[in-house]
Amino acid sequence: MSHMRIALLTLLVAAPAHAQQNEPMTVAMYAPAAAFPDSSARLAYVQGLARAIQQKTGVPTSGKAFVRLGDLLAAKPDFAIIDGQCIAARQGTSGTLLATAVIGGDLTQPWGLYSRGAPGPSDVGLANLKGKKLVYAKTGCRDSDFLDNAMLDGELRTEGYFGALIDKPDVAGAVLTVRDYKAADAVFAPSSQARGLTRVYEAGPVPNPGFVALKSHPAAFLDGVKEAVLSYGSGGGIDGWRAAAPGAYSALGARLAGRSKRLVFAPPEVVRLDDADVLVLPASRWDQATVKQHFWEPSPAAGSTPAATQP
Repeated sequence: MSHMRIALLTLLVAAPAHAQQNEPMTVAMYAPAAAFPDSSARLAYVQGLARAIQQKTGVPTSGKAFVRLGDLLAAKPDFAIIDGQCIAARQGTSGTLLATAVIGGDLTQPWGLYSRGAPGPSDVGLANLKGKKLVYAKTGCRDSDFLDNAMLDGELRTEGYFGALIDKPDVAGAVLTVRDYKAADAVFAPSSQARGLTRVYEAGPVPNPGFVALKSHPAAFLDGVKEAVLSYGSGGGIDGWRAAAPGAYSALGARLAGRSKRLVFAPPEVVRLDDADVLVLPASRWDQATVKQHFWEPSPAAGSTPAATQP
């Protein structure tokens, strides 16, 4: 009787955890910097990844694509593919990073400022863009800091330097605005998406989207999800996945912060005297004259006997 009671209690305790683990899950996606041609391609990719996770874990899993990060977070999915800029801007609040996307064979992509026209010196090209229209992908993840600090290294302020700022929901649309529609003059984009444009300014690397666990799950279960993601093939704008690279997001997060420019006082230059420039004091020549020649001696008074002269 006691054994049956213990077994029943064990089942009752284990049942909630088992039921929770088998509840339907959602994998969401917000990756405006990835080179997907349209929203349907993004949806197809995340749904395919959700099926791979379901096959690995046995838990029903669906995939959804979002055009705004705020909408994704409000939906409270279990897992999400999140843009690299947003992970860097939300460090510590974006869940647990499980993997980083591979694009162009690497975990980061070189970004730059691109425009139409013939190649030329970067400083001349940037000067020619003053007062012109700049288009960018608006993410809602510290966009001003991303443009001014991470992209332009704090040297310029986009709002004051460019005549107008035009925002688009993704990088692909921003590039088309400059290259095909000619509705803007410059765009910040990864080099892989800037074909047909001229690079004016090299802005440095930006990490690719990351796969993040937004809800808590048992460690063994997360390992299974991670294994499914790492083995998932290429599709659309993502070539595959590798183990998470948190350092890349931390580095971008540091670049988002404005750096104050302080005066640096240089140490005084040490002046070296060559041998020919050394001043040598002349040796004393007191031995060439007697002591009496250097002092005044009063004349002897009348009638007195002259003092004996010391040798």
